[in-house]
Amino acid sequence: MASSSNPEIAEAIRQVKDALARIDEPVVRALAAVHELERELSETITRRDQLMAKAAQAEVALNRPELATTLREEASRLDVTIEALTKQAQLARIGAEATREQAPERRQRLQQQLTELMQKSVEYNAQAAGADSSWDRVRRSEASTNLADIQLSGALADDRADKMLLELEQRLGTTTPSTREAPVQSTVAQVSTAVPTLPDVGAAPNAVRVTGRTDTVERENRPKGLTVNMTSDQTRLRVAAIGTGGIFRGAHLPCYLDIPGAQLAALCDPDPDALKQAVRRLRSLTDDRVAKLREQHDDETADRLLQDLNDLKLYSDLDEVIAAGNTDLVDICTQPFLHAPLSIKALNAGLHVMCEKPISRSWLETEPLINSWKSSGKFYQHNENWLFEPEYYTVRKLVQSGAIGELITMFLTQAHGGPEGRGAFWNPAMGGGGSLLDNGIHAIGAAWFVAGLDWQPAAVRAVAPFGMATRMSQRILDGRYQTVQVDDDAHILIRFENTTTGAWCTAHIEGSWSFQDSPPTQYIGSTGRIEMAQQDGRQVARVFDAHGNHYDVPVSGPTWVHWPSSFYGEILNMVQCIVAGEQSIMTPQFGADCSSIVGAAYLSEKQGRKAVTLQEFQQFARSIAAKHADDKAAANDALVNELLSAVRR
Repeated sequence: MASSSNPEIAEAIRQVKDALARIDEPVVRALAAVHELERELSETITRRDQLMAKAAQAEVALNRPELATTLREEASRLDVTIEALTKQAQLARIGAEATREQAPERRQRLQQQLTELMQKSVEYNAQAAGADSSWDRVRRSEASTNLADIQLSGALADDRADKMLLELEQRLGTTTPSTREAPVQSTVAQVSTAVPTLPDVGAAPNAVRVTGRTDTVERENRPKGLTVNMTSDQTRLRVAAIGTGGIFRGAHLPCYLDIPGAQLAALCDPDPDALKQAVRRLRSLTDDRVAKLREQHDDETADRLLQDLNDLKLYSDLDEVIAAGNTDLVDICTQPFLHAPLSIKALNAGLHVMCEKPISRSWLETEPLINSWKSSGKFYQHNENWLFEPEYYTVRKLVQSGAIGELITMFLTQAHGGPEGRGAFWNPAMGGGGSLLDNGIHAIGAAWFVAGLDWQPAAVRAVAPFGMATRMSQRILDGRYQTVQVDDDAHILIRFENTTTGAWCTAHIEGSWSFQDSPPTQYIGSTGRIEMAQQDGRQVARVFDAHGNHYDVPVSGPTWVHWPSSFYGEILNMVQCIVAGEQSIMTPQFGADCSSIVGAAYLSEKQGRKAVTLQEFQQFARSIAAKHADDKAAANDALVNELLSAVRR
């Protein structure tokens, strides 16, 4: 069942499949360019307005007209820049929209080309093999087409390709109709019936105990590193990706090619199309990387990547991953309602877990997850990639160094127009909330990180004028107008306290799917402030003193080492923690407390925007759960609906 024996047809097929795998990349790049221009425009306008305000102050308060004139001239030069950036942003938006509109037509054209090429391949093989019956030709055509959909690369042996095709047909393609029609629902059923009753953590002899809110895990109960957690002849951590949708394919998957200590050993998804797309992208990225490595004469790395590709396993269910016994760590990238159940199942099966944010759909789900983490003795990482984003890493170092004195307040904004094309994001049964839980959760984690993870979130308040709200109640979601059932805007305050020193600071968080309303991200201390800016096309942290003087610090990962993305950072962190036998700083308690902050924000809105402590929110959540003591799923639904009632007005 090899690909076409005609090399020209085989090469054409490869090129078309490569183009299909990259079909969305121009759209992503175009949107990124728009966002960068809009951010630069916003920063330039802010700078211009600041200069004009200083000019007025110099003229009126300081009686220095010559200084006022100089400041106004500088502001006037910025007006020219603002005009140019405005035009560039408008053109970029038009270009991005045109690129987005062209993508479906281009995809259809490429798919038609692929179909025609595959037909030519079949015809060529038929002619080469001699006359066959019509039935034989049909069977060979179907087999060849299916193989082309999932074939990895020329580096795969024919028997390996045959085996992979057979596995997919058995597990995904020829199973019961419900697997194809409703893969998510079938996964939920599998998870809900497979998670065992959790043990009493207090009675577990090998439980990992956590002391205080800083999650200090006692060393004698931790796994002791790679040599204990893996077989004696194993030198790399074997990772299974659970959920191969957009966040995995776009953000996580490329990172594994850059982390020698991790082998992406398996892909798992009940949706055969999602699996096929992940395989295509992995094959395309591997081919590109191998070609560059060959040019650099790094044959050892090239051979390792090709071998990893050849050894890749495909599964449709986490149970299959567990039963295969060839996984050390699972990377969970599913919809939020599956995060906690799948994490619990993997931990109870003896696997390390890292899971995308948010930690769960409902805060009530985090308690059994934390219990499983403690009793399993395995490592769990709540994946918050912003802790590895160069901007926040650099700002954290500056704050720690005292560059702006004592941190007093922060503005962190995460805002855009909304993911209308992805209906699951707007479905509370899937995500448990809206823009704050999906978008603002990043800013919540980053604010806590900048303040210091040894500080504690003491109180949360929805803040005027918008608070927690659904501001655009009718949206085109998945092609039709629908009534929005979740928040599309959130403005909240979080008070972080250092229980050792008595210090505190406040973070203003905006998590919005209705565009930006709050001031741009900045950090204000007792002697200065930090803002983000651009210098010679590079992002810098601009540190101002009390007199308006400033200096720039280029943002970076750790000491300028290779750092392709924040997702690379978080995955590398988890791998290195397991190797060292150290729990990640992003514990399940960290994820649960971020979820508590979101819940407290809803409750604050519900109670007239008064301040709510995390303990008050948790007590409220438990009171809801008590009404559904015999049905945990109903308790979770009730809590989500009760909180969302605050924005459904």
